[in-house]
Amino acid sequence: MVFLSILPLLKLNPTMVFCLLMSILIVIDFVSYLGIQNIILNKKFKLVIKILFWSISLLIYGNLYWDFFLHNWSRNIFDFINIYYLSNLIIIIYVPKIVFSIFIFLTLIIFFFREIKNKILFKNTKFNSVSIIRKILISGLIFSFLMLLALTYGLFIGRFSYQVTYHQLFLKNFPKSFNGLKIVQISDLHLCTYLHHEKDLEKAVELINENNADLVFFTGDLINSFAEEVPRFIPVLKKIRAKTAKFAVFGNHDYCDYYIWKNDNVRIENHKKLILYFSDIGFKILSNEKLPLIRGTDTLYIAGIENWGLRPYRQGGDINQTLKGSQSKDFIILLSHDPMFWDKFVHNYENVRITFSGHTHGMQIGINFGKKHWSPFKDGYKKWVGIYEFKNQLLYVNKGLGGGIYPGRIGMFPEISVFVLHDRK
Repeated sequence: MVFLSILPLLKLNPTMVFCLLMSILIVIDFVSYLGIQNIILNKKFKLVIKILFWSISLLIYGNLYWDFFLHNWSRNIFDFINIYYLSNLIIIIYVPKIVFSIFIFLTLIIFFFREIKNKILFKNTKFNSVSIIRKILISGLIFSFLMLLALTYGLFIGRFSYQVTYHQLFLKNFPKSFNGLKIVQISDLHLCTYLHHEKDLEKAVELINENNADLVFFTGDLINSFAEEVPRFIPVLKKIRAKTAKFAVFGNHDYCDYYIWKNDNVRIENHKKLILYFSDIGFKILSNEKLPLIRGTDTLYIAGIENWGLRPYRQGGDINQTLKGSQSKDFIILLSHDPMFWDKFVHNYENVRITFSGHTHGMQIGINFGKKHWSPFKDGYKKWVGIYEFKNQLLYVNKGLGGGIYPGRIGMFPEISVFVLHDRK
């Protein structure tokens, strides 16, 4: 189960997590089951729903127990993806149940309110709360069913509805020889999620190449858990073209922290293997370092940091090491997987003019209003999608191409961002 992947990072006890998760699921099941039974009036249909409802729930409980305590976790991508899809199934089933449970609690409030009114305030007034409660339950069931459809759409269609976004950036003191520099940014592939969807990955590569970029940036999270996810995708990813160079930085997943390893040495060896795979697909990894690009008499610097995020994420990013020896007049483009690094450190270095980040996936579910964005999960990050500005510094947060435990996309579709850079004059 993909839920297990967070245990090493958070240093949690699997038994405690299993008991907590099971308790939550059982409570959700009982509450939502009672709500459904109050809607259905036909006794035979009630029995059918009862058998179907609890059969699915028992299968999920058994799967959870198997994943936590019986399953031998291998680094076989085909084995892992089957468990991964079961995690998606749990999300698709239980998120609508949670929403339905909220409607049920609303009916309990109304029922309590009715009792208070009948006994204290309005003894002689009829208050038909039964009819209201039933209407609320039916509305909740319909809304939950629509959410089920939306989550299913996001998983099978939305996650491959690629969007290419175009941005013209006019920058103060941009090196004149680089005027018109074209950059394509991609992020957060999470390759395990592309198993059985290789054609969809090829489609993304074709969209990247159609832009004939000078530079291609990959801002982290090539994998979900381990390096063995990469080899089968190397032939496709090698086709990504750039006229000058392709650069990458590590994301939090690329350190292979999201897997239960025998010991840390095995994890480190797996991470080293991933570094070789980055090289095989033609990306130069920037790990707290910068490299010069020279065109004519001008020099442009591309810098990249190790992943830095709020705990429990790794905090390996070292801006002082990365920019060592740089001068105030330098024009530096920075790659940082986590956008939080920009507010925390980059503002102190005015020569870092543009930062490219990913990590947030655009929260995967949300709404776009032109240049305005909204997501119910946006409060986790101040900078979570699109472009931000501080004085003469810019940050761009890419929505990514893959996904996490639930890889689906609703509204916040996978993104390939294209930038053309100009001198402001």
